[in-house]
Amino acid sequence: MTTSLPTVELGPLGLDGGAHVLVKLALSELRPGDALVVRGTHPELAPHLAVWCRSQGHRWLQDTATTSGAPPDAAGIIERGRSAG
Repeated sequence: MTTSLPTVELGPLGLDGGAHVLVKLALSELRPGDALVVRGTHPELAPHLAVWCRSQGHRWLQDTATTSGAPPDAAGIIERGRSAG
């Protein structure tokens, strides 16, 4: 039995449009070490999330998105860090 990962759908939102608020809210429901799939179409979403994750104490796993159960159109996966942000 395959368990699907929790997912946040951002559509065209970028971090400059408030996507980080939705990501932060979704991460707040997870425990440290849990993963969150991020989906969105903003062209700069992946690089911006990589920087945001580093600054918030989370781990950005874009390269593993296609091999770890995430849908093929996922921007990447965030592994929740110990911080609440």
